[in-house]
Parts: sequence; structure tokens; C-alpha cells
Amino acid sequence: MEVETSVSPETQKKHVADLFASLQYESKIGDEYFLVSWPWWVKWKAYVNYDDYEDKPKEPPGPPGRIDNSDLLEADGTLKPALMENIHYYIVPAEIWKLLVEW
Repeated sequence: MEVETSVSPETQKKHVADLFASLQYESKIGDEYFLVSWPWWVKWKAYVNYDDYEDKPKEPPGPPGRIDNSDLLEADGTLKPALMENIHYYIVPAEIWKLLVEW
């Protein structure tokens, strides 16, 4: 089921980029971070055109839907072993996670 959103891809991109920029310098011990499945993250980045690249799809992709981290979890809900950042998951600060879940 695709999630309908009233926040444009351009606005999503700007909010996330601005938060990443501001949080980069304000991170401190105790901050919360969340894992996002790499395939979902790549779909979201394509949807909002987060990375400017030459080989863009001819037609813009649709919204990625709700975050689905099931590929990161074992049947009992624990994290799978040997997961690697930027291959299996991407780490986002809590502030960005909240926005991605909301959209």
C-alpha cells in the first residue's frame, strides 16, 4: 500500500538535507539514531532526487511507501548478524526518522 503524502518531494529533500547539515555539528553522546533499510533509503532518495546524478530515470519514481525494515530482522525481531552500513542499512538521526515515518 502506497502512503499518500501532502509534502512534496522537493520539500522532503530540503528538510532532510537541512537537518543532516545542522545535526552534523550538534551530535552528542546520547542522541538517538535509527536504521533504515538500504533498499527503502535508495527508493526515497530517487523519489526526492536527493543525489543529483546523470542516469536519472526517464519518469520520476513514485513515493517509496512506508519504511520497511523487515529485511534487517530475523523472524524473532532481532537484527540479522553481519549487516553492513550503506549496504544493508542507512543510519538516520531521530529527527529525520520521525519525518520519514510521518511522510
